[in-house]
Amino acid sequence: MSEINKIKKNINKQITNNKTEEMTLPNEEIIKTSLKDSIVRSILLPETTKQTLNHADFNLAFSPPEGVPKDELNSFEKMFFSFQKRTYLSYLSSFIKTYNQLLISKPNLQKELTGNTHRLTGRIIFDNQGNIISIKITKWSQSDEIQQLFEDTLKEIRSVPNPPKAIVQNGQFYIYYQLNIN
Repeated sequence: MSEINKIKKNINKQITNNKTEEMTLPNEEIIKTSLKDSIVRSILLPETTKQTLNHADFNLAFSPPEGVPKDELNSFEKMFFSFQKRTYLSYLSSFIKTYNQLLISKPNLQKELTGNTHRLTGRIIFDNQGNIISIKITKWSQSDEIQQLFEDTLKEIRSVPNPPKAIVQNGQFYIYYQLNIN
């Protein structure tokens, strides 16, 4: 079993043991914080990486299902909480892996992450199996290092496991990924 798979398995155990799943209507900020904190605690990371993660927020926005009114999206979100959790875990794991790889070749990356404010957004279109069809950056960073980190993070995701059929429209669906630093 690869190191990443061991980490994901350990994280899933800890997240499952966490009380987050027992909420009837999950508060998005509590879930994000709980997932991120669980992941950071469960992985043996250098202190500088943990500090960097404390400066970053990872947001996801899913394409709304066809025919579901906006006032019913909360029930939609509850129904797909597990998929959202897996997708968030994949995104955060991808970021950590990419960050550690780039830090070797770009030592100024640490300074960029902790010293400046960055807001990046990208959209990934997936097929009905969860494989990436295309990646488009919709909001760029002024820093080439941060831009490369975000692009490589999105490429590293590669696929999302077991997408719910309700979000697939015309054989595809999309997810917006956002990285906010500082």
